[in-house]
Amino acid sequence: DIDERADSLEELTLDVIALQAPVAGELRSLVGALRISTTLERMGDLAEHIAQSARRRYPDHAVPAELHDNIREMGDLAVRLVYETGEIIQTVDVAHALRLEVEDDRMDELHRQMFMKLLSPEWSYGVEVAIELPLATLP
Repeated sequence: DIDERADSLEELTLDVIALQAPVAGELRSLVGALRISTTLERMGDLAEHIAQSARRRYPDHAVPAELHDNIREMGDLAVRLVYETGEIIQTVDVAHALRLEVEDDRMDELHRQMFMKLLSPEWSYGVEVAIELPLATLP
């Protein structure tokens, strides 16, 4: 459903560009909508990947216990980033958008922390988990 909606939005946007020749502000809105749509579509793909990973590993856990807090914080932060991005789009609040960068930096730091654990000599969960976790948490 998400893929179909993204494709439909892309088609509609390209039609508007081709048939109505939008100007500066309108064009920025259209390009922004395309970028947001692509990001939401990718988020859907990642959610599907996470669900498949959890199913494959059942009854075991897909995330090793030592990464639970890290992954939980990444998930909470991702939800907050999506919510706040929606708020920024509705209010066109530039100051809020600039503050969002700080939270995005926190996500980058959480990714670095995860990679440090995955690459440490003490990592004992195997290569498959070490590959799957970064793929499921792409920024």
